[in-house]
Amino acid sequence: MIGQEKLIPRIGLKSSPRGRGGAAVVDSLGGFTIIELMVAVMVGLMMLGLAVPSVRGVLEEQRLREKMASFEDVVRRAAAQAVSAKREVRLIWFEDGVRALTDWSAPKAGEELGLPQGEAQAEDAGGGESVFYAVGKGEWLSLVRVAAREERPLSEWSFWPSGIREPVEVYYEGPLGKWALRFSALVPDPETVYFQLH
Repeated sequence: MIGQEKLIPRIGLKSSPRGRGGAAVVDSLGGFTIIELMVAVMVGLMMLGLAVPSVRGVLEEQRLREKMASFEDVVRRAAAQAVSAKREVRLIWFEDGVRALTDWSAPKAGEELGLPQGEAQAEDAGGGESVFYAVGKGEWLSLVRVAAREERPLSEWSFWPSGIREPVEVYYEGPLGKWALRFSALVPDPETVYFQLH
C-alpha cells in the first residue's frame, strides 16, 4: 500500500471506493474537518468570553442610572407637592431612606429632628401619595446644604410653595458605583457632578 495517502475525514462528505489501489477517495463537496470545527468553536467561545463582561457592565450602568433617576423623581414629586399643597415640603434623611414631610416637630437648637406628628404625615407630603427613596444595605446617601448658615446643618432639604428649593448637592455610593447631583434653587433638572461604576 505504498503511495496511499492518509485521508482526513470530512463532515458532510461522501467517500467512494474508486481510487488507486482500492483506497477510499473523498468527494470534495466543501465540508469542514473536525479540526476546523474545533478551531471555529474555540474562537467563538473566546469572543463570547470578551463580550460577557461588557454586557454585564452595561447592565450595571443601567441599574445605577435607574437609582439616580429614581432619586430625581422623588425630588420632582416633593417640589410638585410643595406647590400643589401651598406649603413647605422637606425631604428628610432617615436611616432607611429619604422621606418627604409637610408636618414635623421643629427641633430647638442642638436637638435632633423630631419625628413627624402622626403616622399619616410621615407617609404623606400633602399630595396624597407617599414620597420616599429607600436606601438599602450597603448604600450611602448624603446631603450637602451648600447655602446653609449652620456649621453642621440638619439633613433636610426644603421645597417652598413658590417653586424654589434650597440649593444642595446629593452624593450616593452603593455596590454598583457612585454618583453626585447638584440641584440649584430654580433650575428643575440637576447637574450631574460625577457618575462612576465600581
